[in-house]
Amino acid sequence: MATTSTLNANRTWVAKAGTVFHCLLFLFLLEGVLLPLNLAACLITHLLRKFIQPPQPSTSSDRTGKPVTVLIDGGRLSKGLFLARICKAAGHRVIYTSTSSTNLCGGRFSSAIDVHYTVPRSHENYDKCASEIRNIILKEKVDLYIPVSTATSAQTDAKLAEEVVTPAGAKSVSLTQKDTIRLDDKSTFSKWCESLDAPVPTTIPVNSPQEAFDHIKRLATQKSASPSQKYLLKSIQYDDAHRSEIFSASLALTNPTALQSRLSTLEITPSRTWIIQQFIRGNEYCTHVLALDGKVLDLSICPSSHWLLQYTPIQHSGITKWIEDFVSKANLSGHICFDFIEDTDTKLVYCIECNPRVSTAVGCFRSVGAQYGKRIELFLNRSQPGKTPSQSYSKVVTNAAPTLSKTSLLTPPARTPTQYWLYHELILLSRTRRVKAFASQLYAIVAGQDALYDVEDPWPFFAQNHLLIAQQLLLHIRIVRPWSEIDWNLGRLID
Repeated sequence: MATTSTLNANRTWVAKAGTVFHCLLFLFLLEGVLLPLNLAACLITHLLRKFIQPPQPSTSSDRTGKPVTVLIDGGRLSKGLFLARICKAAGHRVIYTSTSSTNLCGGRFSSAIDVHYTVPRSHENYDKCASEIRNIILKEKVDLYIPVSTATSAQTDAKLAEEVVTPAGAKSVSLTQKDTIRLDDKSTFSKWCESLDAPVPTTIPVNSPQEAFDHIKRLATQKSASPSQKYLLKSIQYDDAHRSEIFSASLALTNPTALQSRLSTLEITPSRTWIIQQFIRGNEYCTHVLALDGKVLDLSICPSSHWLLQYTPIQHSGITKWIEDFVSKANLSGHICFDFIEDTDTKLVYCIECNPRVSTAVGCFRSVGAQYGKRIELFLNRSQPGKTPSQSYSKVVTNAAPTLSKTSLLTPPARTPTQYWLYHELILLSRTRRVKAFASQLYAIVAGQDALYDVEDPWPFFAQNHLLIAQQLLLHIRIVRPWSEIDWNLGRLID
């Protein structure tokens, strides 16, 4: 026993030492090799902008002449920075928040930010977050609140918007709490879509491995069942480790023991419901939507990519129609992202899930940020349930702001370059061994555009890559937590 314990202790020590070495090695490459190059590029850009072409200030104001003040709870997320730049392009005064563990994020160092605050996330410490957000709204006289949620904070952010933001006198660019819950739950969302005649794959919720097995077996024995038909098993809750499992229903008949063994390793419980979803072979797409009172104001559609670290906006009439129909029937207001798949054979479009929050695809609007930012002003006259706009809010924006009835759909301009994260692309390039693949990857970098870098605002490109990621690496060293990849978009290490 003593020998076994000693062996296990040695293995643990070796694993911890390996984690620390992994972090230190990457820190050396990041800060010793790339930092000087990044710093020089940002410094040169900053000096050229300052002395050759000074920025021209612009403001968007209400009838009192005061600029519209927007509070963006954006933190480490790239999409928070994108929204800050969009709002600044429209002339808004921008207040930005991050947490104490991510306060070296790119957004904090952006010239688009007028004031920065450190607050906890709503899903980690709701009461403290609510108190501090309320204080910021009152102190800064905030007009609009825009939550930039993560996968785990969408529901508490919506709760905060209703319980704190509105009573404090501001409007929120967010979904209602009720709609957020319905959209966030994959099973509930699927049923909602079916009730509104919006095409979705067959979806079945399951609460235990045995229930999952029974449903799979039933699917395999249906008269209409095809031996080649496959299904996805997905967790309703966000799960980095187990995004989805794919299998043939016939496995329940041909090898039930193997299927039951695999299902038993998954945490499927009443408190962690999973879904069985029909697998459709085809191309996947992600979207970003801004809607108000059932009308889609802004829409970006991009082919899905690994890690969602490449965004190339396209036009797709089938997806556009699905979104406009559903948003109208559901009367949604706020930021939403829908994921779709287009059946290879039938070309029919199905929505496979919804994330009730801002999508990173909002970055594709960078060249029309002022137009997007103006549309956000429409939420100043957003009515509360059961009230007319005049009853619920008295602030009226200038004639320069659009009206909802006259607002047409805004999409990213044609030929908008692919948005990527340079350091992620460099890592992919370093792993490429074939000459043709290397050349293709290099061309993608040259033809595309780094999502963080902006000649008008260079320092977030430096801070996000060299301060925030270094901060996360040091945190992993302190708690000795292993990691496998870096998500440069989300500004975090993937365990």
